[in-house]
Amino acid sequence: HTPEKPAGTLRILGVGDSFAYGAGAEFHETYLAVLEQLLNSNPTRSNPVEIIKAGIGGCTPLTERLLVECEGLAYDPDLILVGFNETDIFEIHIDIEEVRLYEGFLKNAQAKRLGYTGTWLVLNSHFARLVHSKVSRHAAKKRQREFDTSPKLVEAAWERIGQELGRIGQLAATNGAKAVVCYIPLSLEECELSRDEL
Repeated sequence: HTPEKPAGTLRILGVGDSFAYGAGAEFHETYLAVLEQLLNSNPTRSNPVEIIKAGIGGCTPLTERLLVECEGLAYDPDLILVGFNETDIFEIHIDIEEVRLYEGFLKNAQAKRLGYTGTWLVLNSHFARLVHSKVSRHAAKKRQREFDTSPKLVEAAWERIGQELGRIGQLAATNGAKAVVCYIPLSLEECELSRDEL
C-alpha cells in the first residue's frame, strides 16, 4: 500500500496478533482479507474499501498502539480495526518489557539469558530446540499459573488493555478516523454461546 490513499477509497487499518495475521491460513483466507472481499463485493457500496492488513503474531494492545502511532497513521486510515482475544490479557502482562536492545540486537529476556552460544544452538540445532522447548514450556506454564491465580495481576493487565485501547481511540479521533475493537473468540463453543445469546 502507498501512504497516499486513493481518492474515494475507504481505508481500514487492521491490527492485531496472530489471529489478525492469519497464522495457519492462506493470505486470502485471513479475516481481514475476507472482510475486504465482502465489503468490495457488496453491490450497494459505491466507493472501494482497502484494508491494510497489519496483524503481527504476539502483538498486544500496547504493541498495536505503537504500530498505529509510529506507522499506521501515515496511511491515513478512516477506520482502525483492532482484533482482540483472551490471549492479550496474559501477553500484555509480559509484553514489551521482555524485549530490549542487548549488544546491538533487539532481544527478548529469554535470548539474553541464553547468551550468544545458547541462542546460536537453539537457532541451529534440532536437539537444542527440543531441550529449550521443554524447559521454556515449563517456565511459561508456571508464569501463566502465577498470573491466572493473581487477581491483582489480572486486574492490572485489564487496566493496561483499557489504557492502550483508549490511546488507539484517541489517535484515531485526532486523525479524523474511528477505532473499533473486534473481539475474536478462541473456541467454537464460545461462538455457539454467542449465537444462542443473540
